[in-house]
Amino acid sequence: MRPTRSIRLWLPLAAVLCGCREERPTDTAQDSIPLDYPELTFSLPDGGSRLWVRAVHDSLMASYPRITGHLQVQAMPKLTVSLWATGTAFYAAMQRDLGQVYPGATGYLDGPRELCILYRPAAPGESVHEFAHAVSLALNPSIANNPRWYWEAVAVYEAREVTDATRWPNEDKAFPGFSALNRFNSPLPYRWGYPISSFIISQWGDSGYVDLIRANGSVQALFGVTEAQFGAMIERYIGRQ
Repeated sequence: MRPTRSIRLWLPLAAVLCGCREERPTDTAQDSIPLDYPELTFSLPDGGSRLWVRAVHDSLMASYPRITGHLQVQAMPKLTVSLWATGTAFYAAMQRDLGQVYPGATGYLDGPRELCILYRPAAPGESVHEFAHAVSLALNPSIANNPRWYWEAVAVYEAREVTDATRWPNEDKAFPGFSALNRFNSPLPYRWGYPISSFIISQWGDSGYVDLIRANGSVQALFGVTEAQFGAMIERYIGRQ
């Protein structure tokens, strides 16, 4: 299977390009933490701490029923969560799995059943973003970056990466268009993701939000609005003057 290109980026890139190894806990009790659970199995490819497994597992399971319920997915395959300790090993795996490296990425999916995470203090929360991608794929196997703007909007919203667009300067509230939101190595899909999903739910409800995943983000086919109309509507929603 061709790897699913789900790339988790945090900008500015300098924040994650150091590739620093997380200090390993010395708590010997970590040896008692299992790697296998009913819904998830964990891998530590370059020797990370099992305490990381506990933190990521607890974060994912706290969000699991909420996200699967909201996206109307009745059953999920068992997922593998691979946690890397170093940026060097993580980016080497990304090159192997995806065929290229996305500098600054901290997470990606390798196919529909493996979450690949560069561990750092924020990783437990960031893993929820990748899990939301996996649930989206369970709903529609063709949704991965198709289109990218909605693929990321759903993951940002479900991971509760809240952005209050009403507080943006007025010039930043101009809808950039789907082409700009579909670019890789751009902060725009993440910046606009939460307000886009919030707007869709407010306008067409949870059912419309889920149906748009099934429809691969085609707002015209599903809602009967053009891209220009959609942009104007979301600008009104976030209060652009």
